[in-house]
Amino acid sequence: MNRTYNPILERTDVPKRWLRSTLPAPELGTAHVLVRSAAEPIVVWHGQPASAARLGDYRRYVIDVANHGISFTVKAASAEAVFPFAVRVELACRVLNPFTIARDNIQDMTAALFPRWPARSGTPRRGSTCCARRTRPGRSNCG
Repeated sequence: MNRTYNPILERTDVPKRWLRSTLPAPELGTAHVLVRSAAEPIVVWHGQPASAARLGDYRRYVIDVANHGISFTVKAASAEAVFPFAVRVELACRVLNPFTIARDNIQDMTAALFPRWPARSGTPRRGSTCCARRTRPGRSNCG
């Protein structure tokens, strides 16, 4: 069984004119990302004051930046290719760049970790993250 989470807690459209009092400050473990198509995004972390008054159409994302445990199972190759086996991976992760989560609309952190793996259950392909350890310069341990 895979364990994952959705880092986007909320999406709301902000009125064209808003004042500091209308946008609450982020709660502990969250960050707000204010995105506008023709402007730089604004990221407000917990403990920072809410942004000053702005004009324009913004979309506000509330992003979960707390630590979370995720787990998944992948098939790994054995010394003999005929006998693959399942490996359960458990790790802790957190969002370091909330704007990337909002921009790419990432709703499954486990899938975001391994975009090249077919369904988190296949064998990793050449060039994927499992090939970080090298036997010799220019040669990989995978495939």
